[in-house]
Amino acid sequence: MKAKLDAGTVKKRNPITEQVMRAEAERMAKEAIAEMNRENEAELDAMVLYILHTEFGFGEKRLRRFYDRFSEGLRELGERYAMNEYDEKIWLCQRKLKEAGIDISKWEEEDG
Repeated sequence: MKAKLDAGTVKKRNPITEQVMRAEAERMAKEAIAEMNRENEAELDAMVLYILHTEFGFGEKRLRRFYDRFSEGLRELGERYAMNEYDEKIWLCQRKLKEAGIDISKWEEEDG
């Protein structure tokens, strides 16, 4: 069965409106991802600091030094390599470790 349309009911596409809507949807998606990354970063920070404290005896002063240096290191990497996304910085850290002979992806595979 074919639907009949009057010439007056056919809507014309407006490429500018579509482009604006796409850009807004992309902005909203990036904003949501950034928020998730911030939440994940906070959880990861807490977990790493907790393990350094419980397994390696880091006290508040050493934990703070580690935390500050780690944050500074991520900022430096981002600036040096023009990376703004946390995942890109992690990728670079993994690559630099691999260049030093430390392949943490193998550790992840071993942990299964």
